[in-house]
Amino acid sequence: MQQNAQHQEASLQQNRTGEASSLQNNSHDYYGDGSYGGYYGVGGCGSCGWGAAAAGMVGGMAIGAALAAPPPASTTIVVDQVPYSYNNGTFYAPASSGGGYVVAAPPTGATVPGLPTGYTTVSAQGSSTKYFYYNGYFYGSVSTGGYVVVRPPAGVMVPYLPQGATTESSNGSSVFQYGGITYKAEYSGGEVVYVTQ
Repeated sequence: MQQNAQHQEASLQQNRTGEASSLQNNSHDYYGDGSYGGYYGVGGCGSCGWGAAAAGMVGGMAIGAALAAPPPASTTIVVDQVPYSYNNGTFYAPASSGGGYVVAAPPTGATVPGLPTGYTTVSAQGSSTKYFYYNGYFYGSVSTGGYVVVRPPAGVMVPYLPQGATTESSNGSSVFQYGGITYKAEYSGGEVVYVTQ
């Protein structure tokens, strides 16, 4: 009897995970403010472009990818005494070998002049504070202008997970991990969304 119940629970969880994956491709105005979110991050600025949501990717390049130099339009941003080059959602750090650069995950605390093309506006449940979500990373507004890479509080609802998110089991439920942030799938308005834990 117990084995049958465990089998049913595993089957239900697999169905929920499959449904969540299939619904990620949908694009909806979750917040009623014109901010649309889709699997590839379309929205935030009213369908201003596509973001690259691929395994371990930021701005279309894999984290850790090596290159001789960042794009010419990059600006320099210093975080914890490390100079990064930044261009439209992608951070480039000096390579540890001393030559060239590598694509880096957005460092928490980095202040950027503008949001990456394809961001999605999100907020914590019950809060009016807006965050800007791009491929698994969050930005908050800075009162002096620009945006800062932040670690989101619990309860921020996002419409999609970036590819490369891993599934783990926590207290018998599946949770998702990406960039050091844990998400739990939930239903909101009949749609699957992901909430930071």
